[in-house]
Amino acid sequence: MDIANFTNTISEAISRSEPIEFKFGYVDHEQSEFIMEALANILNSINKTNLMDEISYFLREFVTNANKSNLKRVYFKFMSLNINDHADYKKGMETFAKDFHDKLDIFKQDFEKYSLYTRVSFLLKNHVLTVSVKNSNIPTREELERIRNMIEESKKTRDIAEAYQKLSDLTEGTGLGLITSMLMLRSIGLDESFYKVNKDDINNETSVSVDIYLDTVTEMQVDYISDLIISEINNLPVFPEKIKELENMLSDMDVAFSKVASVIQSDMTLTAELLRIVNSAQYMLPQKVSNITNAISLIGFKGLKNLLYSYGTQNILTRKFGKMDEIWQHSYRVASYAYHLAHDMKRIDLQDDAYIGGILHDIGKIIAVTAYPILMDMINSHCIDKGISSSMVERLSLGLSHARIGADIARHWNFPDNIVDVINYHHQPLLSPDETKDLVHIVYLANILAHINDQTIYFSLIEKSILKKYNLKYKQDLFALEKKLDYYYELQIKK
Repeated sequence: MDIANFTNTISEAISRSEPIEFKFGYVDHEQSEFIMEALANILNSINKTNLMDEISYFLREFVTNANKSNLKRVYFKFMSLNINDHADYKKGMETFAKDFHDKLDIFKQDFEKYSLYTRVSFLLKNHVLTVSVKNSNIPTREELERIRNMIEESKKTRDIAEAYQKLSDLTEGTGLGLITSMLMLRSIGLDESFYKVNKDDINNETSVSVDIYLDTVTEMQVDYISDLIISEINNLPVFPEKIKELENMLSDMDVAFSKVASVIQSDMTLTAELLRIVNSAQYMLPQKVSNITNAISLIGFKGLKNLLYSYGTQNILTRKFGKMDEIWQHSYRVASYAYHLAHDMKRIDLQDDAYIGGILHDIGKIIAVTAYPILMDMINSHCIDKGISSSMVERLSLGLSHARIGADIARHWNFPDNIVDVINYHHQPLLSPDETKDLVHIVYLANILAHINDQTIYFSLIEKSILKKYNLKYKQDLFALEKKLDYYYELQIKK
């Protein structure tokens, strides 16, 4: 299924306040992504793309549970067990989780045989968006009791971290997901009362829905930061004296290159980093540069200042928290992509800042990961399993996003405002101040492109003003641009 074939139908249904409905048998990955693209299309048409993370989370949860509920019926028939009998239910659930994974391909074939289905519908009426998922069976007493218990538990749960600590009953795999769905509702100013579970005995259906009152929905207000994270930021060392000395020298535009070079050459690691940057494919030099004075003349004082921010940041964070190779590898890719995007836009004035912004955009992740290593591992696993944005779960778990943590670190070290803004707004580019928005937009797009091969990209959600700058009309255009930027990045690595 291609969402492009339904775009006009969706637009017409919205304009007429009519439901938009899709019916599936077993919902596989491709169909699940189609549903998410449909949601993205709807939210984009009403300028509510900021709600995608939250709504897509509980929509995935609804669809997954409907799928699992239907699979459970197939499994119990396969095992010759009565799902409505308490003893049989308990016996069947002891083996269901393992068996249905092992025999999934067999069980999926029985959906049509038993007329099992999942229906997903969206209705926008009077500024209320109703998201509903129906499946072709009636819940058992045990299933209904479990849902009620989880909703009650969610009322006493402040965040996902607390849910992980408190929740021990994961036998059916729905407990954490349901509690997180309630936290998602809370994060946009709603509560458990907007979540409805109804059964239709006549049509043998169960319906799970959420009413989202768009006029009253608010962004989650975060007014607390973990004491542990505050402590980590406040206890970070100051930049090395040599870097501070160089920063002061570079403030004098008349300082001689040779004087700056002599200070750099006294630090072998900094010397190696400067030569690595200058000799990378970023500068496309015809021959290798080994003279520090020549390197400084090529990179310029502004480029050198940015190099100092990058070098100092990695030096301090690596010493305190370890290498974090995965984060830095991704950051260097984003830096390369951002540099070349600025070049393509003929924004030569932004190239150096785009590069350093790419390197530093995720520094907040390092503190988040090290402050709560076990929790962050759980969050990442949960996000991968559910196919959702980790930034949303971070906010629910830590009380803030890694972008905000990173911006606080950058302020702690007195970084320039444009670099602070890149770090702070690289996931929310339209919130960036006017004076830095072009730079933020470049790093935002570079980050999306760098993730294109390891996470789902909802083309409908990428900011249209940013896509327009690059004439990116279709998802295929995005992949083509990433392929081009990846070529430059691989050249840089080889060189």
